Amino acid sequence: MGKFLEGMNVYLSGPIDHAEDLGKGWRNEIKPELRKLKMKVFDPCSKPAYLCRHLGLPKGKTELDVINALKKAGRWDEAEKLVRKVMHVDLRTVDIVDLVVAKVDPEIPMCGTIHELVMASIEQKPVMVMCKGGKKRIHGWLLGLIGHKNIYATQKQLIKRLHAINDGRARVDNTRWLIWK
Repeated sequence: MGKFLEGMNVYLSGPIDHAEDLGKGWRNEIKPELRKLKMKVFDPCSKPAYLCRHLGLPKGKTELDVINALKKAGRWDEAEKLVRKVMHVDLRTVDIVDLVVAKVDPEIPMCGTIHELVMASIEQKPVMVMCKGGKKRIHGWLLGLIGHKNIYATQKQLIKRLHAINDGRARVDNTRWLIWK
């Protein structure tokens, strides 16, 4: 019998715009761990080329580069149009995954992250959050949305929990972990 998480799709949600490293560091650290569990990882900081073409991004430019340049130039209609396309791609990705793993830092603005977490919760998807400072620092609204048992202080704790779920050593909330295999 296969492992529980094998073949599942996971989306990495977290701040990008205001994150020190544009949200790439923690994502690059956790992706190999998730792949060891044979999960397929969807990273909004590393979109496939066809999605970058769909967004109309020049080669070598990120969506944030283009959005910021449009905003700086006062080209608001174009900036809004691109942001809406990015929202469509990222939220559609949340639609198709089985699990959302997020990083939350209470000191960093994260509009897209909140939107993704709300959508995942509305869709009754499991959401696991790493919060800088742990449960004591999570925003109250997120505590209610995600549930304290799904909030971890470190990536190591979250990965340990995923391994326990994968191996059948930990029970999951069947209202959220309804996975079609």
